[in-house]
Amino acid sequence: MRKFWFGGFISLGLFALLLLGACGDDDSDDSSSGDGGEHADDGDGTQFDREINVVMSDQLRFEPDTIRVKVGERIRLVVDNEESKALHDFTVQMMSVHDVMVEGAEHGAHGADPAEFALHVAAEVGEHGVLLFTPMEAGEYEYFCSVPGHAGAGMRGTIVVEG
Repeated sequence: MRKFWFGGFISLGLFALLLLGACGDDDSDDSSSGDGGEHADDGDGTQFDREINVVMSDQLRFEPDTIRVKVGERIRLVVDNEESKALHDFTVQMMSVHDVMVEGAEHGAHGADPAEFALHVAAEVGEHGVLLFTPMEAGEYEYFCSVPGHAGAGMRGTIVVEG
């Protein structure tokens, strides 16, 4: 009888582990990448293929400093300036993009003219900005903070658009 109970507990324990494994979280970080097969929604009905988060810091750096996207992929890029003590922006001077939408601080807050750039969003201290766009041509494109002195101090990165 004792053997039967012991075997039953072992079987029940293994079944519980299998069940938990099948229902558990896969621990993958989907915050900066999507599967490309489905469209996400940003809450106002605007769809995108992938969301990418970029942190702007007081050390005058972007994290990550390299972003990889695909031609035709609808991107929702969120620039986070919540920990910084200064206005920052995310600017791409030349890049072939389609359907650009911007949500953020006043773009000319530091004298920049957003009409001069392919992509530009500013984020005030403690805030974030959002760019929605679709890259149209493969290549490598520099992004930088256009606040005077920031790009020169190293606040720049690269967007790699793959065909």
